[in-house]
Amino acid sequence: MGLFSTFGLTFSATGYAGVIKGLALFPLLLPAAHFAAYTFVTSPVSDSVLDALPVPVAKVPALVAFLLVALAAGSGLVAIVAINLLGGHYDNHTPRMLKGPALSEELPAVYRLQCAHNNSIECLAYVTPAFWMASAHELPPPLCAKLSLFLLAARVAYIAARDTAEIQPTTEIQPRYGPHAATLNEGACPAAPASPPVRHAPPPSDTNDAPPARQPDAPAVPTAVGPGNLPGTFTGLSHRL
Repeated sequence: MGLFSTFGLTFSATGYAGVIKGLALFPLLLPAAHFAAYTFVTSPVSDSVLDALPVPVAKVPALVAFLLVALAAGSGLVAIVAINLLGGHYDNHTPRMLKGPALSEELPAVYRLQCAHNNSIECLAYVTPAFWMASAHELPPPLCAKLSLFLLAARVAYIAARDTAEIQPTTEIQPRYGPHAATLNEGACPAAPASPPVRHAPPPSDTNDAPPARQPDAPAVPTAVGPGNLPGTFTGLSHRL
């Protein structure tokens, strides 16, 4: 998130430095994630949340799975509608292109929703076998319910969190993608140069200055074709001999 970026805890880098920094962060992130989950599960806050839910403790993982699917689908639909209403330049043929610097500068909240949509879909791919293993190995229902709530809280916090980077949206949003594009992206092919204007000759000022009209060419007189002027035939060859 943006809070971690202020301390340099980010994977945004290029070259070998980014790879080394990313590998060095994993030994720190894994214990931190375990500590956060352990703190939530053992805290009285998790017990209060379980008591406030309208479903039994054993049904909480199923409720969380349903909410994760709704979160993944809803964040994508809201982003599409917001781009059409606020930006007016959503192109269904290139939806991934809208996840770029142009959208992050113009509509940072919508950009965050699109990122949450993709990350929620990836999260569902991981938690589906995790839920199955928890039920197959008979994990205690309170522990499974609290871990499910912690996962849901992390996904919602990702959407609610704001980047600390100062991103100022433009006052006038211009289409950058699709058939209604008004500007070109950086690195795109430049527009073709305009063709030079066609210059027409000025009309003559007097009828005497007008050039004489062109006379039509005389029609060609067809040449008579006879036995003596057909080269390449036996008749023409006999007359020439």
